[in-house]
Amino acid sequence: MIAPNRDRPRTAPRIPPRYGPNAPLLQNGQRPTIGWGLVVGLLLGLVCGLLGLSAAHADSSVRIWGFQRGCERMPDVDRALERALFKQGLPVGLLQGSNGEPLPACQGERCAQLVTAACPGTPGRLLGGQVVQRDGLIKVRLWLVDLENGQVAYQDDYCESCNLLSALTAQTRTFLRAPNFGGPPAPAPSYCSASPGAAAAPATAPTTATAAGPLFLLVYGDGKHRPQLVAALKSQLEQPGRPVQLVSAEGKTANTETLQRIVAGHNGAQVFAADVQKEGRVMLYLYDQTSELTNAQSVDCPDCQKDVNSLVGRVQAAVAPLLGRCFGTQCAGRGRPPVAACEPFVEPLCPDLDVLSAAIASAPRPRRSVATLDAGTATLIKGLTWGAFAASSATALGLAIANPFVVQESAGLPFAKTLTAPAWTAAALSAGVLAVAIPITVAVNRAQSRSQPAAAARSPSASPILCPSP
Repeated sequence: MIAPNRDRPRTAPRIPPRYGPNAPLLQNGQRPTIGWGLVVGLLLGLVCGLLGLSAAHADSSVRIWGFQRGCERMPDVDRALERALFKQGLPVGLLQGSNGEPLPACQGERCAQLVTAACPGTPGRLLGGQVVQRDGLIKVRLWLVDLENGQVAYQDDYCESCNLLSALTAQTRTFLRAPNFGGPPAPAPSYCSASPGAAAAPATAPTTATAAGPLFLLVYGDGKHRPQLVAALKSQLEQPGRPVQLVSAEGKTANTETLQRIVAGHNGAQVFAADVQKEGRVMLYLYDQTSELTNAQSVDCPDCQKDVNSLVGRVQAAVAPLLGRCFGTQCAGRGRPPVAACEPFVEPLCPDLDVLSAAIASAPRPRRSVATLDAGTATLIKGLTWGAFAASSATALGLAIANPFVVQESAGLPFAKTLTAPAWTAAALSAGVLAVAIPITVAVNRAQSRSQPAAAARSPSASPILCPSP
């Protein structure tokens, strides 16, 4: 008697392989295969990313030659600017003479030529500038030289009643973010070149350079001509879309706290204040809420005590220049620049520069440094390379361990060990990363070994300039 089918020993169902010649056909009639192109693409992307990161890290350093006022060097400003930019995360370093003294006044390409001659192979960019200060106006011409290709960029800017270090810090950050490399600049500042005649602000058309909020008018003091000045100033200050709001102060004086209370609750507001004093003297003030700065202008007319029309005329003539002043540290392109800001830059001939040039020419010629890597860059490259190898190896090992425990169903059929192909793919990727990591590590170690002789070739004893580390 034949045993029933249910009594026969059952055999486990045959599970077809996921990949290979015995794998089930796909809908397109082909069998699934491993995407080796993906592996090659990942390897190429890893190599290109590491090379690009290394290049960006090496080219971002900025060497500060320094700033000058005529032939006068400004070492205190140089050191303060270096600290300010470093605190803001910029990779900067101040160049000095071999004995630690500031380098002589210099401009643009000439400075780069001296650095290249004294310290061959110095990477990064070279920064410096010329400062002109007069009557509360600060005018700056910055320059930046790429030491690898020799390209030069310039930027002109100015500010009024501002702090020199704050202005240089803000203008330098903007300049380094997007330098415009090109030819040498004209003597006249670039912000005045569009319309040379626009530098003079007309006395009958008051315009505010930066404000967009309400404008308040405050007239106070002991003078007997206050009512006439209030009417004349209100009529002059009113502009389309910006009405003048007349306010009053408690007592006959006003201070900064008074002006701050007036603009409280507004955005971008300004207060135009007139302190009418005796003997034909009127002090004009313009307070800006955004910058919390105040500009002032004095009007003296002793002969106007009995002639109110003459006093009003003198005061109105001083209104437009006061309203046209720019608040802040970067005023280029923000309204009409004053006449003094459009005076041309003069490049002085400083004898100390010739002395430095002769010293560099007579110094022992240092060996030109080969490509080197600093310790930070070398550690970064090797860390990323071997980190990628560790990650891919851990992925391959994890997939191999989990493979026997993973069963998936497709079209009603169970599939076991479906992680075999991904595990082999990760293993192949790990092997490829290892094949790339070994030569990269060897190259990095060789570059580091060349750093010591290269630094010795640029030692202070061999050059009048204290050459920076690569």
